[in-house]
Amino acid sequence: MGCRKLFILLWPLLVFLISTGCMKTSYTNIENSNTSTTELMNRQVSYWIDPRFHQTFPRCVLVLIHSRDHEGDINNLIMRAFERYLGEIFETVIGSRKAKTLSRTLAIDFYNQEDRKLLAKRAQCNFYAEIDIEDIEDQFALIWAKRSIKLTIKLAHATTGKIVFKAKHTAQRSNGGLPLSAIGVPISITQAAMVRGDAETFHSLADDAARRMLLPLPGFKN
Repeated sequence: MGCRKLFILLWPLLVFLISTGCMKTSYTNIENSNTSTTELMNRQVSYWIDPRFHQTFPRCVLVLIHSRDHEGDINNLIMRAFERYLGEIFETVIGSRKAKTLSRTLAIDFYNQEDRKLLAKRAQCNFYAEIDIEDIEDQFALIWAKRSIKLTIKLAHATTGKIVFKAKHTAQRSNGGLPLSAIGVPISITQAAMVRGDAETFHSLADDAARRMLLPLPGFKN
């Protein structure tokens, strides 16, 4: 087999190996973020943090989450991931489930700003982290597969509602693609099947997203 023919046959595999090796996470100001072609090879986290945030030295954060309908398991994965990583930053984290229990006990709506003040006072927790699950994708087309979660988070003072930190990010796994040669067909099918068949994909996506999005925050633990 000639070198030229061998190169043509192996080209799809080479493209895959090169592309996965070039992936990196970039951090940019949320006002300057974009999804241009030059960013497709990057994992981009867009964020903003109040320069005076560290002066408040928050000890406690209460977690609220806007869930996606009919995606209960993935919602829970995302919630637990953020609670876990927030626990590495703050002394006390009041999880979403406990927040919901408190809101039912107090007969309040914790998505209402005035009610949040009461909830924060009762819980003795002056900051809240509000997570919005904007989109969840699970696509499969035999030679291509993609799973992703698109999230935003904002950290705000419960009394004033002032936002001190916000971030957005899309964590994804995809593989396969349009074959460039005959040998590329089974390669693409195999790559797509690996994404589709991995039962832990959304576990790792939730963990990756929470870790990346909270990385710009300073630690507030003693």
